[in-house]
Amino acid sequence: MIVNLGFVVQLDGQYSVTDLYDSLDTEDLKVDANGSFIVMAVNVLDDNFVIGNIYSPNTERDQLVFMEDLRQVLISIGASSDNKGILRGDWNIVQDVMKDKKGGRIEIKGKSVEK
Repeated sequence: MIVNLGFVVQLDGQYSVTDLYDSLDTEDLKVDANGSFIVMAVNVLDDNFVIGNIYSPNTERDQLVFMEDLRQVLISIGASSDNKGILRGDWNIVQDVMKDKKGGRIEIKGKSVEK
């Protein structure tokens, strides 16, 4: 599989961009058919990482399906508590209304937050 990846990584001196680039294995790259996420497992100097970008749906019903799909994909690429993870993006979930929201309609999606 040929994949062109563009990314920016800030490294703390322990890893180099060459280490990261050389470790990329596109077999561990998973892209959601709906374009809702792209995740990848990489090993850099014997450290396992899971990196990804997420765009969660807006409705709680769709979020629950999305979270389960994402969970299954993370399991399939070997994600575990032993991995260092970076999953960023728009989760469309507010966990603490006082800290995370200003203006607009307040809607608590309890089932999605639990997931």
